[in-house]
Amino acid sequence: MASSLPILIFWLLPVCFALKATITQSPRYLMGNPRSEAIMTCEQLTTDHENMYWYYQNRGQGLELVASMLRGQEPDYGGDYKSGYKMDRSRADKHSSLRIQSPAATDQGVYFCASSDAQ
Repeated sequence: MASSLPILIFWLLPVCFALKATITQSPRYLMGNPRSEAIMTCEQLTTDHENMYWYYQNRGQGLELVASMLRGQEPDYGGDYKSGYKMDRSRADKHSSLRIQSPAATDQGVYFCASSDAQ
């Protein structure tokens, strides 16, 4: 039993530290129109992380990286998200937006914003 205690603590520590980061994302729900952009925003409230990320999840599937951006650099786009998507980051760097330029039915799903100091 004593040998499993350090492993248990190791797995709990990242969870405890992660709870200190607060990110808000809006809007909560968004109905897209193929003739206009769909825009989602994200703000780091309690952190000032170097990296910001946008993920997409389709029903019953795992997370897919849409885009990531290191402070002061251009965004990197994942796989199928190289065209039709645009990630921005504000000058204050605590805000990010994701634009879907011509939303289609295939874009339907859940989008998540995240931040991190690690790459």
